Amino acid sequence: MPLIAFACTEKSIAKEMESDDRIRQLLVEIRDGQREQIEEYRRVANHALELQKSAVNRQESLGRLYKGALVVGGIMVVAIVIIIIYLLDLLLQYT
Repeated sequence: MPLIAFACTEKSIAKEMESDDRIRQLLVEIRDGQREQIEEYRRVANHALELQKSAVNRQESLGRLYKGALVVGGIMVVAIVIIIIYLLDLLLQYT
């Protein structure tokens, strides 16, 4: 009888070790999957950050262009008003 009990115990130990190995393998696969997921997240986050930096730089350059256009437009309006005033003054002098 003790030999049968020992044989059953040996089988259960073998099954338990096999189960432990399978659990260990699953844990390793989960860990590797998490590492890949973290790496992909970092890659996407870095790409998003680069896109944001690019967008900010583009907005800054367009802002400078817009300010320059406003200055040039303002100068042109002032020049046109001065020319109109000058021409009106000339017209009033000859009438």
